Amino acid sequence: MPQAKRFLSASALNGKIYVFGGYTTVTVKNVHEFDPINNTWTTRGSMFDPKYGFTTETVGNKIYTFGGYTTTYTNSVEEYTPPRDIPNSPEGLNVEESENSLLVTWNESVDSNSYDLMINGSEINNLSNPSYLINDIEENMTYTISVRAVNEAGASPWSVTINFTSKTEEIPTQTPTPSPTLPVLTPSETTGTPEFTPSATPVITDFETPSATQNVTPTVTPTITPTATPTSISTEIPSIISPMDFPEDIQNILLNLTTRESIEVLKNQVSVIEDKISNLPEGEEKDILMSKYQRIDLAIKIADILLDFKELGL
Repeated sequence: MPQAKRFLSASALNGKIYVFGGYTTVTVKNVHEFDPINNTWTTRGSMFDPKYGFTTETVGNKIYTFGGYTTTYTNSVEEYTPPRDIPNSPEGLNVEESENSLLVTWNESVDSNSYDLMINGSEINNLSNPSYLINDIEENMTYTISVRAVNEAGASPWSVTINFTSKTEEIPTQTPTPSPTLPVLTPSETTGTPEFTPSATPVITDFETPSATQNVTPTVTPTITPTATPTSISTEIPSIISPMDFPEDIQNILLNLTTRESIEVLKNQVSVIEDKISNLPEGEEKDILMSKYQRIDLAIKIADILLDFKELGL
């Protein structure tokens, strides 16, 4: 991470992990985004209040923070909407000719709202689908074609350009091959079980600057020593989806959290610890219990993320 800290909170959104606040030698309010695909960290703004010992939850395309400790316990709730980066240029641009028309297709670009198509220097804007049909083409005419993706953040660079020359003669219509006749099954015959291929997993988006609901400035520094900087995570996806990549105490918890049901059971048990913390006076006993609560809470969030990656087939 960009800085060593503890008592932070983290949530996953759109294939990224967001780390909020926490405690270094002081209480902090920054927000960092981790991209597990590229193994990179990016600063994504900050919370309204510096705080630690709070929780975060993802709902739709937003992340919410609840409560925590500044100079006292707080009941503030903050909402974060992810910013959108400029999309990448579309790939896979292709042109197919049929009688008197050209079908232009390309691969969908992640995090795009629409597409602009350039044909012989003229732009066609706001295309919602990754395809376009050019009708009434001229014979022996060269078409220079490129495409770009667009969202609120801006437009991507233009894609690789294709130069396609139409044919000089009419394309003959292909006669379809008749389908073979299937045999009629008698009652004694048994048919096989059909197999179905699941639809593709929807593509996810990025993160944005937060809006806040409450302003509380901390003036007291808790006497807690920050932990060492964690080991950086490998660029290989399998290294972030294995429980064995985490500290031993987190491993022991993760190895028992293999289903959504087991996670919910532990969440209910953690709520008992949280209630006990809120009733304890400041002191060593409370700090020890808070540290235990944070480790278990972090394990629950990591288990949720690991199951998300498993369901995505990563």
